[in-house]
Formats: sequence, C-alpha cells, structure tokens
Amino acid sequence: MAEIQVRTILQHAWAEIEHDIQYKSTTAIPEEIRRRFMALAGMLEVADREFQAIQGADKKITETAKEMVDRGELGGVEITPQSLKQLLDKRLGPNRRDLNSGWAYDWTVRVVKTLGFRDLKQIEGVISAYGDNELNSPAMGAGQSIGKI
Repeated sequence: MAEIQVRTILQHAWAEIEHDIQYKSTTAIPEEIRRRFMALAGMLEVADREFQAIQGADKKITETAKEMVDRGELGGVEITPQSLKQLLDKRLGPNRRDLNSGWAYDWTVRVVKTLGFRDLKQIEGVISAYGDNELNSPAMGAGQSIGKI
C-alpha cells in the first residue's frame, strides 16, 4: 500500500515539526508547549490561506490587465513586465524588439516607473506619435529619446 500526500510548503514544514516533537516524544508534551503549538498551527493556517489568496489575486490582476490591453483600455493598467510586453506585442507585433528576455522587461519597467509613468496609457501616449519602424529601429534600442516625458 502507498500513500501520496499533496500539501503546501507551510503544511509540510508544520507536519515535519509536529512529527519531530509530538510523535517522536517519549513523554507527554508539557501544556505550555502544546498551547504554543496550537497557536502556531493557527497562524500557519492563516498564512497558508493568505499565500493562496495572494496567488489567486495575482492571477486575476494579470488576467484583467491582459483583457484590458486586448480591448485597448490602457488607463489604470499597472505597468508590469507582463503588461508592458503585451502592450508592445499588440502595438508592434511579437518578437520585434530586443526586450525578449524577462530581465529586460523588468529593467524597463523600473526605468519607466522611476520616470513617473503610472499606467500603460501614459506609455502609449508617448509612443503613439512614432511609427512601428521608428520604435523598432536600432537607434531606439541604443537609447535614442522618443519624446518628452
């Protein structure tokens, strides 16, 4: 007979600690330790739920941003590496620029946020005056200015 357990990292950590202290102990566990165990178990349960909720929220935000970019509703869409790539792919076509690696999008997002951009509508406002050929030119990749910010 075999047993397969599927659990989160926090559940696994908890199970290991609990097993080591509770089940391997040859004597009864003192009440103070038992209470602390139960308090910790509750905190880990809350943390586990929150991690799952954060993961779900991140997925939802990413999906909503994708839908908004697809519809051309760029106001309020947070600038992230994924949303910027999607905007540029929609505007210029996929794989037509030197931002194909993830780190390049991360770096670009940090730069545009430092410059004060807050959503994709602002970025589109700056690049809309330029044609695809200008935006894809080697000079643009070398740091040529594309307008006033």
